[in-house]
Amino acid sequence: MAKIKDIYIDNRPREKAIGKGIDSLSIVEVLALIIGSGVKNFSSIDIANELLVRFKNVRNLLNCNLKDLKDIKGLNNATALKLLAAFNLNKRYTEDCNKSLTIKNYNPKTIVQYFQTNISESDDESYLIFGFKDKKYVKIFKNNNLNIKHISISLQQLIKEFKEFEINQIILIHNHLEKDVYPSNDDIFSSYEMFRQLKENDIKLIDHIITNRNDYFSFYKFKLLN
Repeated sequence: MAKIKDIYIDNRPREKAIGKGIDSLSIVEVLALIIGSGVKNFSSIDIANELLVRFKNVRNLLNCNLKDLKDIKGLNNATALKLLAAFNLNKRYTEDCNKSLTIKNYNPKTIVQYFQTNISESDDESYLIFGFKDKKYVKIFKNNNLNIKHISISLQQLIKEFKEFEINQIILIHNHLEKDVYPSNDDIFSSYEMFRQLKENDIKLIDHIITNRNDYFSFYKFKLLN
């Protein structure tokens, strides 16, 4: 088990953050800094490593709850709540960024960041739809049942919801998880079919983003929906 006192003092999370800045810390060191103190035979570094092994990546970790943290060695309720508070701050910051999001300053990376933070890896083929009214962000629609092969059926209920909130522009994002981000034939067909049907209802599809763990593809970026 790694002991904080055995780490060269300038490389300990707290001292490293003070001397080199918080951005110099690895993910494990950031988690260890939040955790603070470990327990007998199990340092904050050990606990941080266990968290990443258990949850596999930061995205899954940010979506965990108190029950998920119960079995992590060295974590009591107080420390688990400190972690959850930090994760919640990240989520609230992302939501605040979305509230100020407009089409005028639209950047696909902002949508990708929100998606990867708020959708766990178990949500295969999940979809988020960002709705806008007159270029200003209004609401996010989560739809795990959007049938990409039969888009006309899937769109009927969504269009009703868009009209209820007076949404006239949307951005669609979904994940490929293990696949690459380049659109399949179904993705391309559904994008243009969605674009056509939405246009008939005075709603514009601004972008369709496909993402995985490491990359994304934006129809907007490649000017494929003009």
